[in-house]
Amino acid sequence: MPLLQKKPEVNSLSLENVGPIKHADIKFGDLTVLVGPQATGKTVFLQTLKLFEDIRSIIRNLKANDWYWDKDLSTFLQVYYGEGMDYLINDKSIIKVNSKQQDLQAYINKSYGKQETNCFYIPAQRYTTLENGWPRSFNNYIERAPYVMREFGDVLNSRLQPYRQNNKHLFPMEGKIGKAIRAGLESSIFENAKLSIKQDVGNYKIELSPHGGIESIPLNAASAGQREFAPYLYGLYYLLPAGKILNIRGVNTVIIEELEMGLHPKAIGDAFLTVLDLLSRGYRVVMSTHSPVMIDYAWALVEYQKSKKNVPVETYLSDLFEVKATDWISRLNETVKKDIKLYYFKPTGKYASSVTTDISSLDLFAENDDVSSWGDLTSFSTHVGEVISRLAD
Repeated sequence: MPLLQKKPEVNSLSLENVGPIKHADIKFGDLTVLVGPQATGKTVFLQTLKLFEDIRSIIRNLKANDWYWDKDLSTFLQVYYGEGMDYLINDKSIIKVNSKQQDLQAYINKSYGKQETNCFYIPAQRYTTLENGWPRSFNNYIERAPYVMREFGDVLNSRLQPYRQNNKHLFPMEGKIGKAIRAGLESSIFENAKLSIKQDVGNYKIELSPHGGIESIPLNAASAGQREFAPYLYGLYYLLPAGKILNIRGVNTVIIEELEMGLHPKAIGDAFLTVLDLLSRGYRVVMSTHSPVMIDYAWALVEYQKSKKNVPVETYLSDLFEVKATDWISRLNETVKKDIKLYYFKPTGKYASSVTTDISSLDLFAENDDVSSWGDLTSFSTHVGEVISRLAD
C-alpha cells in the first residue's frame, strides 16, 4: 500500500540568468525528462528543484554536519552546489517557483525547523559517492562535493547497514526489486555476477563475483556500467521497500541523472523498467539523459497514450521490454497513463545562454526541429547517414 505523502510543493520552476541557463521554464509531469548537451544547466536546474523541495531538511542537515555560511549567499552556493559555484546567482538572476518569484538569499535565511526529505536525488558520477564500493558518509569527501552527492551517499550508508554481513549478496537479493526487473538487470548489466559484501581489516568493501563463485574482484575493477549502476541499485533498495509497502515515507520526488551511464542499449531498457516501477509506486520522477535509447522508451509511452488501438498494457509492455506478462507488469496499467513531459535545454551559441523547449509530443513530423529531432538527439545519426549516403551517390 502507498504511504500517505505530501504532494510535491514545486509544480513548476523557472530559472533566468542562473549559471549557464538563460531561461528555463519547466512544468513537471509525473515523469519529466530533460535532454541537452553538457554544460547547458540540466544539473543546476535539478539541484535547484531539490533545493526548493527540501530547503528546511537541507539547512538542518548541513548544520548538523557543521557546515555554515553565516547568511552569506555566495558561501551557501558553494556549500550546496559545490566548490566554485558561487557565480550561479547574480543581480540579473530570477527564480520562480509555481510562477512566484523567490529571493534565494531571504529564502535560505528564514528556512529552519523540521521537514522530512521529500526529494531523493540520485546524482551522475554516482561511483564517486562510494569508497571500496560502499556509500560514503556525509563528510567523508576530500573535495567540496555538491550537497546532493553527500546526501545520496549518506542516506545509503545508513540504510545499507543491516546488510553488512560476511558473504551476504547485495545483488541479486530475494525480496528486493521485482523478479521481472531483477532478472533483466542480472542478465544485461551484471551478466549473472553477484555483488557481495566482504570484510577487510575492520572495513567493508563490495566485490563482484563474475561467475557467482568464490573468486571476486573489487567493484572498481568492474565495467563502467556496473560501477555506475551499483549505487543506483542501492538507491532502489531504499526507494522500493519489500512487501506491501510501496514507497518511502515522505519521499514524493525522485531525481535521476544520466541513468544510462556506461550501459548497453538492452541494459538501458532494463534500467528504464525501474523508472516505471518508481512511477507505479506513486513517486514523481524527474530525469536527465543524453541517450536517444532512453527517449525511445519515453516515446513508446507517449505513442501508447495517443494510440486508438485496443492493445492491452500488459501485452504492449511485455513486447517493449521483452519480459513476461507477470502480475508485476499488470501493476503498471496506470503507469502508461501518467503525464509525461520532455524538455530540451538548447544552447544558443554563447556560454550561459541555454533556453528550454517543450518537446513532449516527440512528434517526428513536427515543424519545430527541436521537437522532431528529440532535442537534437536524433540529428547526429541522421547526419552520419546522410554523409554515408553520399558515398553511394
